[in-house]
Amino acid sequence: MPSRWRRLGTCFTLPHLLDDIMDGGVPDLDPAQATNAAVALVFLAQMSLTTLRQSRVPSERIVDLIAIFNRATLWMSAGQASDLAWGDRATLDDYWRIVAAKSGAFFALACRAGAMLGTQPEVEIAHYDRFGHHLGVLLQVADDLRAVWRPRGRGDLSTLGRTLPVVYARAVAPAEIRSQLQALTKRALDDAAALAELQTLLRDPAIDCERSQGVVHYVTVQAGIHHQQAREALLATARRDGAHDELLRRLDRVLPALALD
Repeated sequence: MPSRWRRLGTCFTLPHLLDDIMDGGVPDLDPAQATNAAVALVFLAQMSLTTLRQSRVPSERIVDLIAIFNRATLWMSAGQASDLAWGDRATLDDYWRIVAAKSGAFFALACRAGAMLGTQPEVEIAHYDRFGHHLGVLLQVADDLRAVWRPRGRGDLSTLGRTLPVVYARAVAPAEIRSQLQALTKRALDDAAALAELQTLLRDPAIDCERSQGVVHYVTVQAGIHHQQAREALLATARRDGAHDELLRRLDRVLPALALD
């Protein structure tokens, strides 16, 4: 792979690194080192886009790529700011808005940028943009489930209150259960028994008395919706080859990752 294409990949490494810094999930680097690396990646990403002219990409297309990278970065930064400002009054609608601005925008950018380098019709590019958006949201839902039931460390445990299972439960549960959820979420960071109790509570199908559906049911349905919308967007494209089939396979692999057992 040419070095300029490898450098271009750093454009997509940057948001994950910044998100990990803010969540305290970069164990191999202290915050100052990680932040310095992230700043360097910002400039390397911009430089990488300008090297596309060496691959005979039209100058107009390069300008368009730089513009969408900058717009998406601003959009993701706004989503990250809302995520960092998350408080007890945050709602389920806030969750979906933040996920769309962060994970949805991130993967939409990646897919749109790739499509812009491989095809011309805007309608085709838009299909890949939509595929990326729904894939990004789906991956975030899967990541939230893993954070609750298979946390990798303090980075996951410190953000439990912003995961979809907990946010949904708080939105639909009676007041006394909401208080219990809030207490368990805070204690789970340093108390394995509290985490286990939280996991059990979130599995209770009666937590949403009004709709008679549990947290896992809601999360699974939402994941299925975004999986289907991503699949429909990809099938709407004109391309049919091995790369297209691989994208479908990768999309389908996300759903098994939602399994809790």
